[in-house]
Amino acid sequence: MAISFWVSCLFLGAVRADEALTPVTFDVGMGYIVSQEYAAGHKADFLAGLTEYEQDIDFWTPSPEDVVMAERVFREWLQGGAKDPAAVFPDMGANPSGYPPGEPEFERQEMALIVQNYGSYARQYVGLVVEGRKVILCNYFAGLEADPAGGFVFLQKAFAKDKGIHFVQAWYDPDARTCSELVMVGLWQKEWQDF
Repeated sequence: MAISFWVSCLFLGAVRADEALTPVTFDVGMGYIVSQEYAAGHKADFLAGLTEYEQDIDFWTPSPEDVVMAERVFREWLQGGAKDPAAVFPDMGANPSGYPPGEPEFERQEMALIVQNYGSYARQYVGLVVEGRKVILCNYFAGLEADPAGGFVFLQKAFAKDKGIHFVQAWYDPDARTCSELVMVGLWQKEWQDF
């Protein structure tokens, strides 16, 4: 049973083209919509984090409504993964013998800790056009002395091992209303820091 997410959000202003990041307040925390113009101006940095797509990437500005739905679906998706990792990593359910012993339980526990610490994450949302498909990159981080309103926080520039920094990223497809491509960097599980 997923914890319900009430779409009782306060929008602190409409998305304007001249704003780099526009705030959106949720029931748990605040997020920032990254404008198309800002993202396009930092394309090289985005490509450094999305290496498999090389130059085949463009940007768009998600609406506050897009981001509210992305937040809800992402949170419910993580909650599902905290119960059964195959909900987030379907290959684990289809081919459990293809994973090292203990990995499904490790992934489940890590997602449970992300859900438990969800309110501590700063959030940023970037509209990407990848191979002609619009997605929203959900960029979440905790334990980092960075202002999420001051500019996009790039994992490859900000992450430092053993500094208590946690990143979670995923893609949200606004047409299908689904998430995919989960990345977890900087683990909550102390005994698995070198995993």
